[in-house]
Amino acid sequence: MAWEKNNGWELIGKLAVGVFLGTPARLLLSLWRAFVLSILWGWFIVPIGIPALTTLQIWGALIVYGALRPSSIDTDSQRKEKDAVYQFVSYSMMIVGPLIDLGLGFIIKLIIS
Repeated sequence: MAWEKNNGWELIGKLAVGVFLGTPARLLLSLWRAFVLSILWGWFIVPIGIPALTTLQIWGALIVYGALRPSSIDTDSQRKEKDAVYQFVSYSMMIVGPLIDLGLGFIIKLIIS
């Protein structure tokens, strides 16, 4: 019985940390992605006659896309496989991935200009 209580408090602690740290981080990362997409949109889509979109409009579109996309729920065995290194790499790629896209887009923009 005591183990279940301790396990329950541990879960509540992890959820609290996830909500208070994870939510702002997720918001900033999604805003970063929207900013990069707005630049790429301006470089490649606007020149073909489609109207420009602001960062906030793209951010809203990403939110809608995320709401429509089916979510995946990890099983216990999958959660155990996702150790700290995996999570670090995942979050790092959320920052670096759009930066790589922006860099590649800039190179392509230079080539086609």
